[in-house]
Amino acid sequence: MKLNTTLEKTSSNYYYIPIPFDFGEKLLAQYGKRIICEYKNQQIHSAIQKSNQAGYYIMVGKATLRKLGVSNPNALELTFFKDESKYQMEICEEMSTILEQDIKGKERFEALSKGKQRSLLHHVNKAKRIETRINRGLRILENLKFGSTDLKELLR
Repeated sequence: MKLNTTLEKTSSNYYYIPIPFDFGEKLLAQYGKRIICEYKNQQIHSAIQKSNQAGYYIMVGKATLRKLGVSNPNALELTFFKDESKYQMEICEEMSTILEQDIKGKERFEALSKGKQRSLLHHVNKAKRIETRINRGLRILENLKFGSTDLKELLR
């Protein structure tokens, strides 16, 4: 599905992509809440959010804007796809390898809610250095194996 829209900014300096109500309803019915949004051949994993005042929208962080290379926020041509990836977000190579090698840790990780999995993956993915991504992934799985499921404890 394709949509021509704009990039908007809230009073709190957060960016979002507004989606007309009828189009949002069609997206949800066809793809569900988790989608892949494509702009100029760059894809991001996204979630459709609903607002009581404005219909539907997709939150977009500054890093995502840089990745997409948005040059004209007043003219976005977006294409949407169903997100059929395992975790509904990108997983760095380091974390993928750690999960493959630690069967017990992987079982504990996959027993978490999808939202917690995405939060933990985001925490690992956002590290710039390979060593940091490895250390974060290892620490998360160790904390899981010690029985922790609280997000704050897992990220320590």
